[in-house]
Amino acid sequence: MNAKITVVGPSIKIGGFTCEKLGKLAAKTIDLTPYAGQHVRVWLDQDGSYSLDPRSNHYWQIAEFDVPEIGIVESDSGEVGEAGEPVMIREVLPLELIDVEFTVWPLPA
Repeated sequence: MNAKITVVGPSIKIGGFTCEKLGKLAAKTIDLTPYAGQHVRVWLDQDGSYSLDPRSNHYWQIAEFDVPEIGIVESDSGEVGEAGEPVMIREVLPLELIDVEFTVWPLPA
């Protein structure tokens, strides 16, 4: 059985499951906003927690995927600056995970 991963806004939710070695593991939601533009791997650790830290030892890899960049849109504010140039407004768009392709591995028994 593979981990059930669902997208919830800028986060992923990993469904809960039971592992013979670690017991019952609760569902976990992970905000991916700090990982925008990065290749991410999600691991299960010996203590039953989830980790995205590539430098640690882990018990089991759950999934990997590319998190898209956060978009920025510039628009004219309708105002004019001191030198006569238009004053632009920068808007940061929320992280979109809709088109992300997840590679998900079978869960540990």
